[in-house]
Amino acid sequence: MRYAAVRLLGVPYGIDKEYDYNIPLHLDGKIKEGGFAVVPFGGANTAKNALVVKIKDESEYNKTKPVIALPKNSGGLNGEMLGLCEFISEHFFCPFGDAVKCILPSGFGIVKSKIYKYSEKKEVNDDELNGSAVNIIERIKRDGECSSVELKKAFGEKGLQCAASLEKLGVLTSETDYECVVNEKNERYVRILPESEKTNGIKLTPKQSDALETLILSGEDRLFSELVSESGVSASVIKELAKKKLVEIYSIKRDRAKDVFDNYQKLENGDFELSDEQKTAYDKLVSLYEAEEAKAALLYGITGSGKTNVIMKLMEKVLSDGKNIIVLVPEIALTSQTVGRFASKYKDYGIALIHSGLSSGEKSDAWKKIETGNAKIVIGTRSAIFAPLENVGLIVMDEEQDASFKSDRSPKYHTRDVAKYRCVYNKALFVMASATPSIESFYNAKSGRYELIELKNRYGGAKLPKVEFYDMKNEPFFMAPDDAFRGFSDEKEEKTGEKDRAETEIPLMIGEKLKDEIAHCLDRKEQAIIFINRRGYRAFAMCRNCGEVFSCPNCSVSLTYHKYAKGKNRMVCHYCGYSSDVPEVCAKCGKDRISFVGSGTQLLEETLSKQFEGARVLRMDADTTTGKYSHEKILSSFRNGKADILVGTQMVAKGHDFPKVSLVGVALADTSLFVNDFKANEKTFSLLTQVLGRAGRADVPGLAVIQTYSPDNEVFRYASLQDYDKFYESEINFRKSSVFPPFCDIITVGFSGGVETDVINAARNFGMMLDEAAKNVYKDAKFILFGPFKNEIYKLAGKYRVRYIIKCRNGKRIRQMLSELIKTNIPKSKNVSVYADVNPTNL
Repeated sequence: MRYAAVRLLGVPYGIDKEYDYNIPLHLDGKIKEGGFAVVPFGGANTAKNALVVKIKDESEYNKTKPVIALPKNSGGLNGEMLGLCEFISEHFFCPFGDAVKCILPSGFGIVKSKIYKYSEKKEVNDDELNGSAVNIIERIKRDGECSSVELKKAFGEKGLQCAASLEKLGVLTSETDYECVVNEKNERYVRILPESEKTNGIKLTPKQSDALETLILSGEDRLFSELVSESGVSASVIKELAKKKLVEIYSIKRDRAKDVFDNYQKLENGDFELSDEQKTAYDKLVSLYEAEEAKAALLYGITGSGKTNVIMKLMEKVLSDGKNIIVLVPEIALTSQTVGRFASKYKDYGIALIHSGLSSGEKSDAWKKIETGNAKIVIGTRSAIFAPLENVGLIVMDEEQDASFKSDRSPKYHTRDVAKYRCVYNKALFVMASATPSIESFYNAKSGRYELIELKNRYGGAKLPKVEFYDMKNEPFFMAPDDAFRGFSDEKEEKTGEKDRAETEIPLMIGEKLKDEIAHCLDRKEQAIIFINRRGYRAFAMCRNCGEVFSCPNCSVSLTYHKYAKGKNRMVCHYCGYSSDVPEVCAKCGKDRISFVGSGTQLLEETLSKQFEGARVLRMDADTTTGKYSHEKILSSFRNGKADILVGTQMVAKGHDFPKVSLVGVALADTSLFVNDFKANEKTFSLLTQVLGRAGRADVPGLAVIQTYSPDNEVFRYASLQDYDKFYESEINFRKSSVFPPFCDIITVGFSGGVETDVINAARNFGMMLDEAAKNVYKDAKFILFGPFKNEIYKLAGKYRVRYIIKCRNGKRIRQMLSELIKTNIPKSKNVSVYADVNPTNL
């Protein structure tokens, strides 16, 4: 007897391990490593989906249960992807099934189904059956059998009901089985059958004649829906023609992955010559690629230096060798321009696109396109790293420092680590590109772990934008608009008719310097980008009588004031999505002295539209990009000159190339600098450098105006000069003296739950277990423990959150210890979720 070692899918981390099952004789030889299986689990022998990780001749267990079934159409994972799942589960403390979900196509599932066959024992005449029954029987006779899943795809729910009725009549027989399903979309077509033009002896209604004539005159197969529309008949008319065997209705799978590219602007991208500096960088990368072993390179160049040109030339070399490529970009807004460029240049090679803005069906079709070898290039955000692409020769990670490459839900992987694994497996080249690399990556490059390749000059002789700081401390205040404050009916107003100026003044969003430069920019018929790192209209609302801040009932954060069309304004939580009416009076003291404080993209957009009459202002933030392809529509409009000013959050900062942009304004640079995060300086430097780099990228001279209350801050000074090297020297000294990455790893162990005392107790129990383990079994695992602490946002979506912070080297012993303790702690922590996060982007 042989055995299958499996990993269960969809089970919690606490019971996630290998389980052995014996292989029944009828399945021996069919079951394979990397394939799916259905197995019994637990005392009730509940059928569970599993992935086979090993076939072996012996089992360490005396008693084993048999595998129930192998799902039809199951396919499976190849050796690379199976190993990748093991790697992710072990390195990022997640259930094996969560890792498998990353790799499988969207909408994949294993379902219980019925397999229908035709019974020769029961004969029926077609006249006794309706059209659906006849079609179902013909389908089953033709194919020999048909599953309930296939019947539902072809005939819908009514088809399943009809098959069940035919089974009761004895016309069909069935047996239970399991089947893998994916998200597919079929389109129905209608074709003429050979004898259709000879309708002698067949009675047709006028509508049937019209439909048949329309189809004949078209001279080709037609979409079912189009034929119905053009001939002006109902769907039942076409179905009657099929029943009379004059036409055939058939289905084909629609390629939604192909349709995706119709929504992106194709950018002309003819052949180009590399500069001498770019050619040197290209030659170094080719040398690494031709080594035919796993290599990593950091392509470090200032904004506008032409890193993409170098990468595209390298891609041509890789494609000419018959190898495949994955190109990773940090966020959906960046793929718009990337896709446009790559789609124009590499359309003949086959491109698949994967990002969060695609529907489940589009992702599924892209996955199939890749798996079947019809795509040699995969472009996308972090999930694209799991594309089932074989023979990978190159993985490119653009803007490698971006925080969106780190997953914030299970599995909490970093794309960089997964890319390294895949490059090692495929002996491929991994290229990270950035004008502002992460401190960790630059340290690795300086230490020789990566090859450091530099571009120090802007391509084509373009100059860096001139940067001017504007000290907002000297800026006068202005009176708030009427709707910014409510209820200032104090004694002074009642007696004099005047409001207290001290209570109604708020700082300007656009200082005089930036205002003047915007005016000059518009006069020159050029474009401007204004950056503000907060969405909404006002940051929060407060009562000026008692000081109450209007907060989310589910989270430890204030609600943000949002303006909507037709006056339907709301207070919104940006974390859990809760919303409420805008307050008229304070719920705590009953007074109507409500103030709206702070500013966001909505207010900035409104302010600019009022101050610059006639200027066309576009806004790009999480509120304006909820619709499908909305990112592309906004960026295309701005790129094509249909707007003069683009206002936005981080979405407008990275990777875009707008030749007509001569001015970049930063409304308030200080917001990301003074936060409780050891990466605050790095994030601020990177963001400012990126947003400043949007100006002056063509022949138009660029200017950047940074509004700040701290104009002498060294981070701002380095960013204005785009002097990453000096910034790195300062930051790496701070990291080393304080023992932060890259001089250690940081692992957080978190606890969350709806009952505060349960969460606190679970954290304390874990701390005691960790202390015991460190003194005994794992005394060789060195680490420094901090906590437990309440998270900065203590309550989120109704759950209280507590965590430990561990400084260590992320080695095998540390992972073994934490995995064992978490799995032991989970059963003891009822109603509390326990999780670990390796090197989180936000502390």
